[in-house]
Amino acid sequence: MDRNPPGQAGGPYDPQTGQPLSGTQPTQPYTPPQGESFRAPGVEQPSGAPPAQVKGLRKTSWVPLVAGIATVVLVFAIVVGGFWVYFNLFNRPAASAARVLPPNTLAYITLDTSPDAAQKAALDKMKEAFESQPGFKEAWAKLAGQATQAGSDMGLTSDATPEVTDFDTLGSYLGDNVTIAILPPSTDDLEKLQGGTGEGDVMDVVGRNVVGLVDIDFNPLNKKGPLVDFKKQTEQGAKAEVVEKYRDMEIRKYVTDTTTLYFTLLNDTSTAVVGSKVEPVRAVIDQFKDDKGLRDDATYKALSGQVPQERILTLYVNLTEVYKQSQIVSPEALDNYGVQTTEGAMLLTLSAQEGGMQVDVASEVYMAGTGVQVNPNAKPEVATLSDIPADSLGFLVGTDLKSAIESAIESTRKQGEASLLDDFEEATGLNAETDVIPLLGGDYALSFDTTLPRIAGADPVPSGVFQLKLSADDLPKAEQVLSALLDKMSPDGRPDKLSIAGGSFYDLSDIGPEGVVAGITQDRLLVVYDPGRENAEEAVKAVTDNLGKGIGSTEQWREIAKHLPRDSNSIMYLDIKGALEFGESKYRSDSNNDSETAPVLFIRPFQYLLVGSSTQATREGNRSRNHTVIFLGIGK
Repeated sequence: MDRNPPGQAGGPYDPQTGQPLSGTQPTQPYTPPQGESFRAPGVEQPSGAPPAQVKGLRKTSWVPLVAGIATVVLVFAIVVGGFWVYFNLFNRPAASAARVLPPNTLAYITLDTSPDAAQKAALDKMKEAFESQPGFKEAWAKLAGQATQAGSDMGLTSDATPEVTDFDTLGSYLGDNVTIAILPPSTDDLEKLQGGTGEGDVMDVVGRNVVGLVDIDFNPLNKKGPLVDFKKQTEQGAKAEVVEKYRDMEIRKYVTDTTTLYFTLLNDTSTAVVGSKVEPVRAVIDQFKDDKGLRDDATYKALSGQVPQERILTLYVNLTEVYKQSQIVSPEALDNYGVQTTEGAMLLTLSAQEGGMQVDVASEVYMAGTGVQVNPNAKPEVATLSDIPADSLGFLVGTDLKSAIESAIESTRKQGEASLLDDFEEATGLNAETDVIPLLGGDYALSFDTTLPRIAGADPVPSGVFQLKLSADDLPKAEQVLSALLDKMSPDGRPDKLSIAGGSFYDLSDIGPEGVVAGITQDRLLVVYDPGRENAEEAVKAVTDNLGKGIGSTEQWREIAKHLPRDSNSIMYLDIKGALEFGESKYRSDSNNDSETAPVLFIRPFQYLLVGSSTQATREGNRSRNHTVIFLGIGK
């Protein structure tokens, strides 16, 4: 975890802010250790020119590479135990991954094994929510026993190793965090991967481009389990061979029967660097010494300012560098998906918050040729949420479908694919671009629920409501479009027009699914699907009579909405607890099994799922910055 985030001296995270941090410093990209780099340091790729291609390359599976990375990660985790003789460290600061990794790092993932007090308290509350359920502890013990037995059968566990059941136990094995990073391969490495000459070549490439960072705290007085066991095998760890002294840091070699690892300790820190080759260890030393790492990258600083600084897990992906590598490895695959270029980066974090777990995804991306672009200036009005029925189990709210659809049409035309528009006009007699799409610029909301059916004793049936806000100028055009659609849908005679709630509606049960009513009233297009109602008027009035009194006006929603990013363009909500209660009632009626012993024990504490996405414009051309929050409410 980055204890000292770039551009911030610390302090609490304000979920209502999402502004980029200002100030940049020159960065020096890491140059791949072997062969000619795909881009020379300090030389920009000419605009519009593709990266240099490696001739004669053949396609091969990436599965060996992924397997190789996993192997290095496992070996890295084991060898950390050997440091406990070589290093006996106390109270040294950890060097953050963003400080010591090069700016063109492809990706890294950091696991925080020692959450701060606030996150630990939130995790304890969530743990209590699970354990307070009758039968949960027994079910968990049974599941853990089965997993332990399976691991024992596979030779993965031993009697000397205690079970890791919580963050306290996990924290007794490691320091504050562990990081695995992937550095950009050289063109020579890419040629080896493409050549598909064998597993040895793949592992050789992995070794030169995968590096591990670990914050170590191997005090023998508070360690147990695997470290104590491993100590017996690593008494000679302090005598590991010094391979070289690189920029005043000793790089040592640790050798077992099957594995050779290179490692060093960054001066005056508790951070160790580990690699199966010496090259990535040198790369990290360079960044540490020059103090010009990823944290000084402008995009990384902007993204880091949007996510919580205290978190359990961090995942960073450099989309610009990944795209360049993909162009060299397999340009045909990108062309097949219509991706012309990709620039930017993504930063994902997982954190424990009051009332649940939160995933933040901050991204700054420009993807030419992908088809859909969101208007960053369009935000749904707060009042739209209050028009959604209060008893809804879930909903999706957004605005300005017009801009997104128009951008997708433009992209398909550039690729010579516009047949869907012609098909729509042939089927409806309407021109999508002139008759329909201009009406889609307002707020929209799609919600669903379950209602009691007309037949007594039958199961509840699904119901739903779609609303599209219309301007006063668009109302006449919307009525014409609806009328034209009805003429196409009912050649034998359109349904009778019904005057309900000051608007004109049509009961579509005779030409479509039973319970569908569509019409225009006040300032919106309204489509209601409610087969549980006695008639169309009752179904429509159940919605229109409660406009402004819906879910957005409740105190419960105001508490939930605190987790949304500021100025969300779109919001999705699912009432997991309500859906589960419906499912449990049906489960009990359909089965004689006791639901307390069913897998539902492991999901009952989940209260709701909330997703909010906020897209903002940037000063850099067509790039857009997005902050998406996924919040899983957990409680009793």
